[in-house]
Amino acid sequence: MSLPIRSIIDRIRETQVPQIPGRRSSGRFAALVGRGMRQAGISLDKLGSQMMGSFAYKEELSRHRRLMTFEGKKPTMAQGSWVAPSATLIGKVDVGDHTTIWYGAVLRGDVNNITIGKLGLISERVVIHCSSGNDVSPPQATVIGNSVVVEPGAILHACTIGDNVRIGAGAAVLDGAVVGEGSIVGAGSVVSAGKQIPAGEMWQGVPARFVRKVTPEEVTKIHTDSDKAHELSIVHEDELAKSVKQLEDLKSYAGYSIVERYTPSKF
Repeated sequence: MSLPIRSIIDRIRETQVPQIPGRRSSGRFAALVGRGMRQAGISLDKLGSQMMGSFAYKEELSRHRRLMTFEGKKPTMAQGSWVAPSATLIGKVDVGDHTTIWYGAVLRGDVNNITIGKLGLISERVVIHCSSGNDVSPPQATVIGNSVVVEPGAILHACTIGDNVRIGAGAAVLDGAVVGEGSIVGAGSVVSAGKQIPAGEMWQGVPARFVRKVTPEEVTKIHTDSDKAHELSIVHEDELAKSVKQLEDLKSYAGYSIVERYTPSKF
């Protein structure tokens, strides 16, 4: 911040305003002036962009970095795959065709590799990591098969997940564990390190134990959920691609203007 602007702000904060019972007048005055300055800045930026026409850059509403290179290793996304704006893929993460990764998910392939097959669904706040190895276990990548649904808040660490598997919300699959094809790990369950879950079984609990066989209908539901997520991701990406002007014109941003959205209305 330049010295003249800082000086102006300091003077505004020091300005004595007649006290009004029940209000912090000086602080309110400074806040109102600050609000006016922010609104003026937004208006000037919008006017400048209109004057620049096709030469103006597009201001993104979310500046979050979805894909991050780590020590020369960068994530790869296959055709039709999608990453939400607040999700993060770091390092050696390979994502298959039409797999969707939703808001708040973190896939960290910094110390080893993470591989996800096609038609998968990685839900909100899922954490996927791998292992560089230690005194008791070797390095371990995380490998996730095709048509795998990982529900919100689950943790997968240095494990192997077969095709057509559902990992329930809040479940954890730990180092060296293997979940066989067509299996289900119940919500909130913990699959212990090194545990082997055979194909077609449902396990649940802490630690997870065998409960019953998985039905054909449950396997079909895994495919259905993944397909619906992919279709929905297209709608989300279309919405995210809209400019500020489009959102204002369509009045589609929660019923109020962008200026109101990003300007505090109460102090």
